[in-house]
Amino acid sequence: TTGDQSFQGATNLGADTTLTGGTMDFGSNVNGAFLLDINGNADFGGAVGNSTALTSIDVSGTTNFNGADVTTTGTQTYHGASTLAAVTTLSTTDSQVRFNGTLNGGFDLNVNAGSSGVRFEDVVGGTTPIGNLDVNGSGASFFNADVTAASIDLPEGLGVGTGPRTITTTG
Repeated sequence: TTGDQSFQGATNLGADTTLTGGTMDFGSNVNGAFLLDINGNADFGGAVGNSTALTSIDVSGTTNFNGADVTTTGTQTYHGASTLAAVTTLSTTDSQVRFNGTLNGGFDLNVNAGSSGVRFEDVVGGTTPIGNLDVNGSGASFFNADVTAASIDLPEGLGVGTGPRTITTTG
C-alpha cells in the first residue's frame, strides 16, 4: 500500500512485520515479540510492547508519540522528525534508542536503555522545547546537536559530540 493505514484496535504481531505507506496510525496497543519496521510515518496512540515487548522498532519517517510508551527488547530507531504529544517513556532491555531526526513537543521524555545508550543526532526542542528529559542507560549516550528542555537528567559519561553544542534548560 502506498497510502495511509489505520489500525484502531489492538494490534498483535505474529511475525516480523514491515509496513509501507504514508502514515501508519495505531489507535490502540501494539504487542508481539517481533520486529516492527515502518517504511513511512508512524502515529502511536496506544502503548507499544506494554504486555509483550517488541524485539525492535524502526520508523523511516516521522513519529508522533500520542500517549504511547514504547517497550522493546532490542533497538528503537526513529529516522525522521519525532513529536511528543504526551509524556512518553521509551524502554529497551539493553539496546540503543536512536533519534536521527529532530525531537520536539512540550512533554516529558523518559528513555531507559539498560546497559546501552541513547543517541540524539539532530536538534532536540528546537521548534518546541520538550519537557523534562530523563535518560537512563549505562552505555554511551550522545547529543550531536543543540538541546532545549525544561530539565535534563543524564547518566555520567554522556557525550556531547563534536563541534559546538548548546544545551539549554528552561525549567
